Amino acid sequence: MSFEPSVESVGLQTAKYFNVSAMAVLVADYFITVQAETHWVGGRKWDLARIIFTVSRYLPFAGVTMSVYAALGNRAGQNCVAFGQASNALHIIGILAAEGLLILRTYAFWKCSKKLLAVLLVLAAACLAGAITSPRFIIITLPSDRTENIIYWSDSGCIFLTGRNASLQYVFLMFYEIVVLSLTAYQRLHSHRDSKNSVLATLYRDSMLYVACIILMSAITIIVGFGLPLSYGAMLDCPQVVIHSILASRILFNLHECVQHEADGTLAMEVSDFRARPRSLVESAERGSGA
Repeated sequence: MSFEPSVESVGLQTAKYFNVSAMAVLVADYFITVQAETHWVGGRKWDLARIIFTVSRYLPFAGVTMSVYAALGNRAGQNCVAFGQASNALHIIGILAAEGLLILRTYAFWKCSKKLLAVLLVLAAACLAGAITSPRFIIITLPSDRTENIIYWSDSGCIFLTGRNASLQYVFLMFYEIVVLSLTAYQRLHSHRDSKNSVLATLYRDSMLYVACIILMSAITIIVGFGLPLSYGAMLDCPQVVIHSILASRILFNLHECVQHEADGTLAMEVSDFRARPRSLVESAERGSGA
């Protein structure tokens, strides 16, 4: 069958443009924020928060580079399945690291509740399992996919396409983000409604912004995956991991900057580092702010 240039070629080209643009945004953001990273993160001990931050900050460069190579490189006649799987794995790990920082932020905002942390981790594991397994068992196709699927599989996966099943992953991600958003909003209204502490305000504001952006991005990805021609399916591969990385980094930088302006710097810094302490860091920060 012939490859219809008016539909499939336009979709593939659009997907390539989006992914290359996302890589450019990632690189530009890095150079914009590298000074902030050096100032706020450089020299600090390698605790859990810094390790997760480093993974979410730097691993996307490898994953995005591989995706851009897959989009632009001439790989005719090769078997690209292993390369595609490795690229997908890097994307997933980068997103998981950014989500790990979100879990730590939510844990701190919930007064370091171990029960809440356990719930978030179990829910994250369940959503991850669903995101990984569901595309293998749930097959989603449209009548218009037939031509493109034949071309994709006959070329050993070297055409820059993603099956519609991949969009199922973002259903689980969006569900998880909605749960986190609800928990954060509840804690704000229930425990911190009258708080004037700037660290708490920054923690809440940035967490809600992060979650809202990821929910919106996931919704767009699902619409693209299920609603547009199959050739557009990989359009948001790189933008997804890039927005996770950028938002996670900037939220951490904002917290450290806010801490610098806090009168009680020690207690506020503990909140920004997401370190577990006896009792409640948030309560301590509030008492210090009101003193």
